[in-house]
Amino acid sequence: MRQTLAVKQQKTCLSRFVVFFCIGFLVGIVVGNFLIPQTGGEAGIMSAYFLNKFEYMKIESASLFTFILEKRMKIYIILVIGGVTSFGCLMAYGYTTWLGVSTGAFMSICILRMGMMGILVSLVSLLPQYLIYVPIYIFLIWRIQENQQLFGNCTGKKEKQRVWVKYFIIMLVAGVVLLAGIFLESNVNPFLMKKILKFI
Repeated sequence: MRQTLAVKQQKTCLSRFVVFFCIGFLVGIVVGNFLIPQTGGEAGIMSAYFLNKFEYMKIESASLFTFILEKRMKIYIILVIGGVTSFGCLMAYGYTTWLGVSTGAFMSICILRMGMMGILVSLVSLLPQYLIYVPIYIFLIWRIQENQQLFGNCTGKKEKQRVWVKYFIIMLVAGVVLLAGIFLESNVNPFLMKKILKFI
């Protein structure tokens, strides 16, 4: 019975993640379409100058890893800590929406600059790190929801402490997995981006 309930909760979190991400994605497309005219069509990472130079750039993987580590982990820690408050789920879904906005805006800018090939470039820009990021954040949402339910059913102080200790241990392990995604984003993704830019 408990396993069935957990599976249902996981499916619910997955469906909500998809809904909030898609809402953000649609908003991002609109934002991306308005961004280029306002920047003169040349500002930002997808400018023609940047695209022409990127494939020849030497990427310092260590520096890039440090930069992404600080950026990703800061958000992850905020979400994990926020998960022990009543605003935990709201924060998680808010960040999911923001992921959708940034992805949609980036993809629309790619398409406006490079046509249909921009779809391929934008998809490659998400690989392989999103194969880890997406499951981690879906798992985070599920654990926050489940943890809040468990905490609400606790009667004693020691029981509540055990719930929170278990929560933070699990989130620590998930954080280690997130490190693998950061490593892929800083070491593998630039290689893939250079290959696809040479191809187009």
